[in-house]
Amino acid sequence: MARGRVVVASSVGGVPEVIEHGVHGLLVPPGDSTALAEALAEIHGKPDLARQLGQHAADQVHGALTWDHVVARFEAVYDEVLGLAGFTPEPGPRRRGGPAGSRA
Repeated sequence: MARGRVVVASSVGGVPEVIEHGVHGLLVPPGDSTALAEALAEIHGKPDLARQLGQHAADQVHGALTWDHVVARFEAVYDEVLGLAGFTPEPGPRRRGGPAGSRA
């Protein structure tokens, strides 16, 4: 997706959360080889559609699926669960590593 290539995938697991059928690629039902063949034939026969879907896929990756966005979403979930959604930490360097007082 990040390279702007069209994606044809089975609609299983988290795939539909990332690929919207007809927007970022084509989704087919799992185990449906006929639907897969038809989707591949459609992409092969419509290069403009393939380019458009590929570009939308790349935009999706670069806009919403970067590590910065993923981390921000995880932090938002943790903040909500811990009741810190309205909490703003003091500015300063962020510390990474083990428990407080441990040495690397």
